Amino acid sequence: MTIAERRAGVANGMDKICTYCDNLADTVDHIPPRALIRSNGDFELLKVPSCSKCNREFSVVDEIARDFIASELRNERHPLVMEVIGPARSRAWKRSPGKAARMAAVSVVVPVGGGHYAPAYDMECPEMRTFMRRMMIALAYTEFGVRIPANYVGWDTAESWAHERMGDPTGYYRNGKLRTLGGEIFQYQGDYSSRTQRTFWWMRFFGGMELYVWWGPNYNVN
Repeated sequence: MTIAERRAGVANGMDKICTYCDNLADTVDHIPPRALIRSNGDFELLKVPSCSKCNREFSVVDEIARDFIASELRNERHPLVMEVIGPARSRAWKRSPGKAARMAAVSVVVPVGGGHYAPAYDMECPEMRTFMRRMMIALAYTEFGVRIPANYVGWDTAESWAHERMGDPTGYYRNGKLRTLGGEIFQYQGDYSSRTQRTFWWMRFFGGMELYVWWGPNYNVN
């Protein structure tokens, strides 16, 4: 089955098993999540089969992950962040002080040059780990038709992990044929080896922040 045929089958509900667990699928999950777009525009999104339980759990994480990603320095000047997501984030924090407190709890201060510092966020927090694990599982399923165990995924926000274990793959991923979704707010490129059962993905959000996510039985995943 080709990737195009698999995508069409997924969109039409061909697979009745949830992508993330063994429950029956009774809805679909969108990649990238709609919370990351917050627009009624006709954007292309991937759809994967999901059960209602997983879908509800992800919806709670999505808004927090959206705030983390939108608050990243490289993303703050994106038009969608400035005009739509930023104001929505501010309203959500006013309605729910707990969300603002959660962001503050995982905030750090980083040097930005010239003796100046700026706030940043710990992307290794549980919410972002859940978000990135879900993204990788959905992409591997859509592109390669494989189901990745949800409890065996690692990821990193920096290039150091990729450099240490795979040389320097960043040029290949950045210069490869990127798949673009959600009105160009999300780009990705990935590989899967059936021989080693390893998969590695490069993702870029809002044209700025880049994240790496991988899975494999021989990777040292914390």
